[in-house]
Amino acid sequence: MAIFKSLKKALETPLEATVLKIKHKGSTLPEELFTLTNLTQLYIQSEELTTVQKNIVSLSNLQTVSIQAKNLKEIPKELLMLPKLKSLNLSGCSIESMPALIGLHSTVEMLNLSSNKLETLPRNMEGLGSLKELNLSNNKILSICESIYFLESLTRLNMNSNELKSLNLKTDKLKNLKFLSIDHNPFPEEEKERIQKELGLWFEQFT
Repeated sequence: MAIFKSLKKALETPLEATVLKIKHKGSTLPEELFTLTNLTQLYIQSEELTTVQKNIVSLSNLQTVSIQAKNLKEIPKELLMLPKLKSLNLSGCSIESMPALIGLHSTVEMLNLSSNKLETLPRNMEGLGSLKELNLSNNKILSICESIYFLESLTRLNMNSNELKSLNLKTDKLKNLKFLSIDHNPFPEEEKERIQKELGLWFEQFT
């Protein structure tokens, strides 16, 4: 496995480039990146990136993608539909919604959307049936919608530090769920007591 920290260096030996870690300047990804078709891991940090082009589909061997770009507001469904993708980290961006995956199936097993600008759970999660770990912490989510029940493989759900005031989650519909974290939400005391009693969950600051 060859790890590159420079796109220029990776382009000199494209067949050897399997892991790329770069800091990028510019509002879009460089077109040359999409020629590195042997990449299995891609890590990008950027202060300026606003768009991930649909050309990402050409990087069909990617298994792990991490993009941390504070001005990135949306992602193309082509990224979620990469055929070998298992881990997608988009923490610290400004994502407000997810693309619809109706009639499609993503292979992603771990999705990190922490520290974004989501106000609701993504409503188009039909295509994420393989997802096992979902991190939605540090957003502004007000409630949990029915789309969560499409995630039949989900084992870990982190919703810490959102704006939840009630937990309308039917855990019996998520039969594989083993870890649920909901600390630092503005639950009223009565709701905390109900959650503790019915679901057996404890809060870090439970009183």
